[in-house]
Amino acid sequence: MSQGPEIDGFAQPHDIKLHYTVWNADADDTTLLVHGLNRELHVWDSVAERLAATRRVICVDLRGHGRSGWAADGYSVQAFASDLAGLLDHLGIEEIQYTSHSLGSRIGIAFAATWRGRLRHLLLSECGPEIPRDQALALREFSRNRRSWFDSPEETLGHLRALNPAWQDEFHRKALEHEYRTNWVGKVVRRADPELHWLYETEIVEGNPYLWECWSRITAPITVLWAAESGFFDDRIIARMREAQPGMSLYRPKGTHYFLRESPEEFLRFAEAALAPVRRGVARTSGSRRVER
Repeated sequence: MSQGPEIDGFAQPHDIKLHYTVWNADADDTTLLVHGLNRELHVWDSVAERLAATRRVICVDLRGHGRSGWAADGYSVQAFASDLAGLLDHLGIEEIQYTSHSLGSRIGIAFAATWRGRLRHLLLSECGPEIPRDQALALREFSRNRRSWFDSPEETLGHLRALNPAWQDEFHRKALEHEYRTNWVGKVVRRADPELHWLYETEIVEGNPYLWECWSRITAPITVLWAAESGFFDDRIIARMREAQPGMSLYRPKGTHYFLRESPEEFLRFAEAALAPVRRGVARTSGSRRVER
């Protein structure tokens, strides 16, 4: 089993420099792992290492996150999805299995509808075309009041542990190392672009009809993970999703919205089961490579 990515590099397929890693680079089948809002690619390390035993795995820092560039033109799901398609072009990869969490799942819906011929399976963890309004308002309030700096790495780590006590401690440490940096006056601040906050003020609270339109146009097999203690879906949203995609598979893993960091083994259990039938020549999508809106 791989002990780390074989490639850790940068690409600039459009106007944004993207940081990415590739595990088991010579494998035929490819899984793309896409993180959530204000996170970065190293949140996937334990998942990537395990999946790389049988396939190529690509992890990416989304625009505005981690070590990728910040965007002057904003952070629409269309822009995020276009970045991912450009990265795959840069790497010479045509078909993928897409696995995601939170914001990465919203982006995956846009990607799956627009580049249908590139997708063999879509796994969406903890986010769909819409977030229940009470959960969206709570996210906005949290973002408005979140601390923006700390005096030291030790204080930052203590804050992360207090805020997310159920996370395995490796994820507190990875967050400190990769989601934060020390600025020019010696304060510890987030790496992510502060402009990402406006996603909470706009489409997360107000909704994005474009994602529901995209949802109805997806042709790839879909697996949805809704954690047992999470408010990122509700029965109404799930019913609407099933109406447009009656063949989707829904699973309820243990844990909260952050179950990927609380129990990566739980996430892997469902991810590996979903990937098992997705072999080359199986579960292929139909339609053209790019489908215009």
